[in-house]
Amino acid sequence: MIFWVIRLVATIFKDRNRLHRPRRAFSTPRRHIGTAKWVIIYTNQARARSGLRPLARHLVLQSSAQGHSDFMARHAYSHEGVRGSSPHGRMKELGFSGMMTAENIFKYPARRDRKKLAKELVDGWMKSPGHRANILDGKLKYIGVGIAQSGDNVYATQNFGG
Repeated sequence: MIFWVIRLVATIFKDRNRLHRPRRAFSTPRRHIGTAKWVIIYTNQARARSGLRPLARHLVLQSSAQGHSDFMARHAYSHEGVRGSSPHGRMKELGFSGMMTAENIFKYPARRDRKKLAKELVDGWMKSPGHRANILDGKLKYIGVGIAQSGDNVYATQNFGG
């Protein structure tokens, strides 16, 4: 009995990191919430095909990804963010406590069909060796997705942590 109680408490503390509220919250625009959810689903399907465990949505990584997508939509398509920030630095600044991080970004024509847009984003990342490596990295456990639109383009960010 004590073993199961210890195991339950360990599980709660282990997952506490992914439920931690970010220091600053960036919200996904209502019209792209479904797109972000489908990106996570398609990403996890790609991982499953390679025998990997699914990534869990992480609130801090979600906020970091959305903040960076918002930045790219307003300024520049780049991994470099506000005042030259790095992906790892942005995730840490918002409160991610894991040591391992990765980021995928994509600029893509906007689509009305959010599910199709999400599929095309993930398919595009999977065709790029570096982005594919991030998606299929077995050491990564968490994901956050941000989607922003400017004109006819969508700016998507996947933030990963482990």
